[in-house]
Amino acid sequence: MLYSWEHEEVVPFELDFEDWLERGSGGSSVRSLIERALTERPKGTDCFRVVGRAEARVLELQMWLARWRKRVE
Repeated sequence: MLYSWEHEEVVPFELDFEDWLERGSGGSSVRSLIERALTERPKGTDCFRVVGRAEARVLELQMWLARWRKRVE
């Protein structure tokens, strides 16, 4: 069974960083770990970054979306 690549796109979106930290990341208990991971982030990882100042930071993500179709033979 073979598949063909039909479509792809990069979908950018933004989340309020503080809100995500409190509700979506595991809570305040992991805040220091996340902050450390952001400051020690490897080069070339621009699909996930935090921009803005401490009181108004935004989490920017880029997700790759692809659609594959099963070829009928």
